[in-house]
Amino acid sequence: MKRSLPAIFLLCASSLTGCSGSTLFSSGNANQAQLFDGMGPVHRPITTDSELAQQYFDQGLSWAYAFNHDEAIRSFTEVANLDPECAMAYWGIALCNGPHINNPIMTPERSAAAWAALQQAISVSRGASANEQALIAALSERYADPAPSNRADLDAAYAEAMRGVWSQNQGDAMVCTLYAEAMMDLRPWDLWTKEGEPQPGTLRVLKVLESAMRIDPNNPGANHLYIHAIESSPHPKRAITAANRLRNLVPTSGHLVHMPSH
Repeated sequence: MKRSLPAIFLLCASSLTGCSGSTLFSSGNANQAQLFDGMGPVHRPITTDSELAQQYFDQGLSWAYAFNHDEAIRSFTEVANLDPECAMAYWGIALCNGPHINNPIMTPERSAAAWAALQQAISVSRGASANEQALIAALSERYADPAPSNRADLDAAYAEAMRGVWSQNQGDAMVCTLYAEAMMDLRPWDLWTKEGEPQPGTLRVLKVLESAMRIDPNNPGANHLYIHAIESSPHPKRAITAANRLRNLVPTSGHLVHMPSH
C-alpha cells in the first residue's frame, strides 16, 4: 500500500514556465505529474526498484537544471508516490524548494516544504547509496527550523558541504553542477564587478562547471549555469559552445531553449 505524502510536499505552481511563483495544490488530475517528451539526456541512477520512479526522477532533475523548480517538485513528488522509500525523491523536493539565482528568497511555505522533505529524506536514507547519503547530508546544511530571516549562513554552509561532496566525487558531473550552483547562489547575479573582474569564488565556479562539461558535455545544468556564470564577464563568447549545445538539448524547456540568446 502506498503511503500518502504530507500535504506540505505538494507545494508547486500550475505553470510550466519555470518562474518563481508557487501555490499549494491538492492531489488531483489537474496537477498529476506526467512524463514529457523532449526532456533531454538526463539520467541519474538512484536507489529504487521502480523503473517509472527512475524516469520521473530523471525528469525532475532535468526540470531542476532548467530552473523549472515547480515542475521538478511535481516529478519528484511522483517518485515518492511510486517509491515512498526512495530517499532521493525527498532530496529533490527539498532541493527545489530552496533558493536559486533567479529567486534567492524563500517564502515561509517553501521553507516548511523544504524542511519536511529533508526530514523524510533523512528518515529513509539508510537504504540509499553512499553518494546519495552524502548529498542528503549536504542538503541538511541548507535549511533550518525555524527558518532564519537571513539565509546567508545557511547558504554558505550548504556550499561548503557541497564542496566536501565534490572533493570526493570530482568525476561526477551532477555533483560538480550542484556544487557550482551552490556557489553561485552565494552571489546571485554578482559574479563579476562593474570593471569586469571576477568576484571571490567566480573562477572556482567556472572551473567546476568546465569540469562538469568535460565529464558530460550534454549536461543541461552545467551548460545552463555556465552561460549565466560567463554572460556578464568581459569574454561572454567563452559560453558559445555551451549555448550551441543547449540550443536543442531539452526542447520541452522554454527556459533552456532561450538560454543561447543570453
